[in-house]
Amino acid sequence: MKKTWIKVKRGLLEPKHIERLGVRFFLYLYYLDQADWVEGAVLFYRDRDAADELGIPIPTVRKQRVKLEEDKYISCLQKNDHQVITIHNWTNPREYSGEIYNKSNQKGAPLTDDDDESNHKGNHKGNATMVTPSLYSHITSHIKDKELLPKETEQLFIGAIKTLVGGDISEFYKEQIEDAPKILEDGCIKLIIDDENIRIGLNKKAMLINQHIFSKMVSNGVFNKFECISSADMEAL
Repeated sequence: MKKTWIKVKRGLLEPKHIERLGVRFFLYLYYLDQADWVEGAVLFYRDRDAADELGIPIPTVRKQRVKLEEDKYISCLQKNDHQVITIHNWTNPREYSGEIYNKSNQKGAPLTDDDDESNHKGNHKGNATMVTPSLYSHITSHIKDKELLPKETEQLFIGAIKTLVGGDISEFYKEQIEDAPKILEDGCIKLIIDDENIRIGLNKKAMLINQHIFSKMVSNGVFNKFECISSADMEAL
């Protein structure tokens, strides 16, 4: 599910950042839009994708990205066929604490203030990082017509995630993948997760993993993709 709003801190309106960002503001805004809320990073990024979406030539996007990194707004980590863009001084819009992640050493960094966090209102009660495996205990007890994924298939799936995805997914999300109840439907492993924030975040990763990794994987004859659904969605299957 695509996010319908972008959280931008008021600090970016300070003259020093207006001058420093200049025309690069729109690329920076693109990163804010694409970022995973929990990790504060664009986990699968290519200059070409940004250029296509923004209508900016690739060389221009590349130069702007490099400048944003030099000015310590972001960090870029090169992978085999993509980059991970980490946004400095990130605050998860769904958290009420206003905690700062990926802290920058930029002098006068723009996003260390939390002017508007106290006014943030949402329908997500609590912090996603507070979720524990016990969250899923009530879900398995409500699975009636669908059988849980066999243990050997689950181990194959988890092994594929850990081996093929590696550092492109956080330990937190790996734990959610491992702990969530799972069913198999038409070659798709469905993780049953009722926490909306976690489900949306993992489904965003699932799209990338399915497209760029699982689609190129030698067929195991059991599964070729995965997604997250709620227990209500599962009952409707």
